[in-house]
Amino acid sequence: MNILPVDDRIWVANIDLDWDHRDPADRTTVATAMIHGLPLITSDSRIRSFYADTIW
Repeated sequence: MNILPVDDRIWVANIDLDWDHRDPADRTTVATAMIHGLPLITSDSRIRSFYADTIW
């Protein structure tokens, strides 16, 4: 496991997500995974329905 910094690219991706879910933590988590090309481990159905690269 690595802790990834939230940089400008992630904030811009967070804002640009075409997703009606407004939780800033979820949006930042998904944007970070997208920018770095990583899967997410989550049982959150809202994240899984938006971001296909999930494990659970």
